[in-house]
Amino acid sequence: TGTNIVNRGVLDFDAATDETAYGSFLLPSDWAGNIDLEVEASAAEAGTNVAKLSLAVICVAAGETFDPAFGAEDAFDWTNTASSQRVTATKANITKVGCAAGERLFFRFFRDANNAGDNLGVDLRVIAVRFKYRRAQ
Repeated sequence: TGTNIVNRGVLDFDAATDETAYGSFLLPSDWAGNIDLEVEASAAEAGTNVAKLSLAVICVAAGETFDPAFGAEDAFDWTNTASSQRVTATKANITKVGCAAGERLFFRFFRDANNAGDNLGVDLRVIAVRFKYRRAQ
């Protein structure tokens, strides 16, 4: 990560192969409808570089199948301007399929490395994937 040793857990998304991470969380009972995404990452490559990222979600209520199909993908860019720079990319109001308060939201997050617009030639080191949701007042 550089000359100083600062260890941290990351998800490395390859420069040449599409790679995916999955997860889930419960929407709170007072969830108010919109969700924004923040992806904090770095890459050991100088210059201005773009990684093409996507997110797809699906929600499952109690009693519904645990084998749902993901909804439409939200594509967005992560862009750095210097090597090993900490950069946060955001996607406002992600597309949600069948989601309601109290349901489990499943997500599929990935780097579309073979996308022509992805010119980052090294691993994208994802430090954090944060979902920001609104709650009723």
